[in-house]
Amino acid sequence: MCSEANAIARMINATVTRPDQRLEGLRAVATNRVIESFPLNVTEIGIMSGMLSALGRVLPEEWRAYCLFTVATVSRVLEELGQPTGGSVVEKRRRLKLLTGVVLQVVA
Repeated sequence: MCSEANAIARMINATVTRPDQRLEGLRAVATNRVIESFPLNVTEIGIMSGMLSALGRVLPEEWRAYCLFTVATVSRVLEELGQPTGGSVVEKRRRLKLLTGVVLQVVA
């Protein structure tokens, strides 16, 4: 069952202490499959949520599309988890970190 698998993944992720440590993937509510675009680690959550988007003004045009895609990715993961997708990029990043079970790092 999806909720049970996600609860176990969150317990595993609760032991993550470094941003580069691998996260256990969560399962989509609708399919019970591991979310394909789930971040590999906490660092990826930052990248997904738009840290790169802030650089969009100074990046070449071909990189700007990538930055926008990463912001959309965090919304897609939240949606697959059956969670609200509204709010600022910072709020979405924080929500995703909390949903993964990361508690031993500052969740900002």
